[in-house]
Amino acid sequence: MTTGRTRCKAFLLALLLVTLAACSGSGSKTQGANSDLNTEVSPRPTTGELAPDQTLRVNSFGQLKNFDPAKLGATTTGAGALGRQYTEPLLSPRPGTAPPYRTDGAAAEKFDASPDGLTYTFHLRANAKYNDGQPVKAGDFVYAWRRLIDPRQAAPFGPQFARAVKGGQAAASLGPKADPAAVDASLDQLGLGAPDDRTFVVTLAQPLGYFEWIATLAQGAPVRKDVVDRFGQDTWATKVDTLITNGPFKVSDIGSDTTTFVANRNYWEPVKLQKIVAYYGLDPSARWTKYLNGEMDISNGPPAASQDAVRADPNFTKELVKFPELSNNWLEFNTKKPPFDNPKVRLAFAQAIDREAYLKVATNLMAHALTSLIPEGLPGYQGAQGGAQQFDPAKAKAALAAAGVTPEQIGTVDILTFAFQERDAVFIKGQLEKNLGISANVTSLSDGGAVTSRVKQGNFTLKTTFLGHAANYPDPQDFFGVMLSTSPDNLTGWSNPDYDRLVTQADTTVDPAARQKLYDEAQSLLVEQAPVAFLAQPLRNYFLKPWVQGITRTAVDSAWMPGDLYSKTLVIGKH
Repeated sequence: MTTGRTRCKAFLLALLLVTLAACSGSGSKTQGANSDLNTEVSPRPTTGELAPDQTLRVNSFGQLKNFDPAKLGATTTGAGALGRQYTEPLLSPRPGTAPPYRTDGAAAEKFDASPDGLTYTFHLRANAKYNDGQPVKAGDFVYAWRRLIDPRQAAPFGPQFARAVKGGQAAASLGPKADPAAVDASLDQLGLGAPDDRTFVVTLAQPLGYFEWIATLAQGAPVRKDVVDRFGQDTWATKVDTLITNGPFKVSDIGSDTTTFVANRNYWEPVKLQKIVAYYGLDPSARWTKYLNGEMDISNGPPAASQDAVRADPNFTKELVKFPELSNNWLEFNTKKPPFDNPKVRLAFAQAIDREAYLKVATNLMAHALTSLIPEGLPGYQGAQGGAQQFDPAKAKAALAAAGVTPEQIGTVDILTFAFQERDAVFIKGQLEKNLGISANVTSLSDGGAVTSRVKQGNFTLKTTFLGHAANYPDPQDFFGVMLSTSPDNLTGWSNPDYDRLVTQADTTVDPAARQKLYDEAQSLLVEQAPVAFLAQPLRNYFLKPWVQGITRTAVDSAWMPGDLYSKTLVIGKH
């Protein structure tokens, strides 16, 4: 998750590890094709009388223990979505679920970009305030972005900001144990400035065709130095009374099973919704029970065993909202270990997977097949099928033979998985046995920490993730960056100088057509080299109570709530 998106980010990662016993305001000028995947069952508009209690009850998948914007992305699944409620960055994705995607003003009313693409000047809203009534100042953004880049903070999204800002990579490269004076001196050289309280200036290290999307990340929200100094660097954002933020909501309660947000009365425009109660720690059965009992207003749907029956029930059809998510899932190889140091072996495994069967067995048809990096809905999408990784058992066997590796030499594949994703592992086992003649075992672990530890240590040979990456912003760069050799999210060990060159060149190209051509070349190379085998693009299914009205959708809505970027416009109808 992507981190997300990140990277994973952002944006609900479930890792399925596999090891071998024998041996991942102003518009962005993106373009993309519309299709049936971009159609959706639209949420109902605002009509009729409103309920006296304007409270929305949702499931958030995880709990934040530290609400510091700089920490978002490391503490819980969907952290960025929670952060969007109580913080507000400079810009926001404009409403809309099909390309071309644009940005709107948020904490900044507007921005200007210099002709050479190196300087961005953000003009803050005159009436932007924190939840304690103090005005939001440009110096707060300077301080916040400086903290993100400061290597001592180890901010999950720090690399994205460090890469963009002039002097950022030099400061970040000093590392967390560098001499404090040297780090501070380097941070003083960053291309960040506040000529006055309402003007925040960012000087880039080089032109970036996607930079304005960095300004939409919740992690880049303003932070007050006086608050951090008074209450402590590590504790100011852990308590309700000291959590001073500028979003449409503020955190009012951090409970044992819920986090509660209430409208920020000092926000720069009226907030319609007055409270959000975000549950966490609920399994699918408990979530669905609360929804049926009217104790939850939005649910991700029933347990797997009940999904078909619920979808066929006309009483639930009118409560269903469906749309594709800008994300993908994949099978990931450790390219540092034989036989997966051979790209022909990796491609053979990718070609051995029947994605349509995977959708039925592993996702219960809540996804679309995918054989390349970019999901539908973004420029560069190459289709649900086709390409070098298309399912073809004959080609898979031929590729394995061409690699000079036999199933006997590979031996038995031990598929290590989280207990709750055993179904996915069993499917992979069957595909390997049927289409490549490779025997496999499945080992299921309930200790997720042990599984995650093995991933970080590179102690795996092959793994799958239910979500490979979920978009933090609707631009293809967000996906290509994951597989760079320098990316902390690239756990495959794969490093390709041609891919790095193409992606870096595309990132720094402002012309949309030239930029897209470079990304297309990089994607083709990635698909053929196959450090990952692409599987599917998730399809989100939500159930909304009839009284939930006024949802404003974007292409990067949270996995736990449609319209979470504009929850301030949502209302609860009388019921």
